[in-house]
Amino acid sequence: MKNNKTMSDVYHRNAKELGVDFDKHGVAHHADNVPSGSTDMGNVSYEVPSIHPMFYIGTDAVNHTKGFAVASGSAAAQSYTIAVSKAIAATAIEILQDWKLLAQIKEEFGKVKS
Repeated sequence: MKNNKTMSDVYHRNAKELGVDFDKHGVAHHADNVPSGSTDMGNVSYEVPSIHPMFYIGTDAVNHTKGFAVASGSAAAQSYTIAVSKAIAATAIEILQDWKLLAQIKEEFGKVKS
């Protein structure tokens, strides 16, 4: 996974403005390219600037387990998911409206890709 730091930083700022507390729950916003498992998103990130946000949903259950599946459908998880969804949408809108930001993202991607 080649996380775009510029895009990740914009997402992180938007998420924090919406009340997502990365520090409280120990979830990184993935500005760095830290290995975190296998995902098809990794393949996409070699073709276009990408991020792969991970977020807390109110449980300590590990991803890809029955406990996590149950927790992800719980009422408690919904407020976290909605906040992060809004942050992702706000990030996309910001990038689409700011051509300088988009150029910075593309420039960073070009350096990482080569």
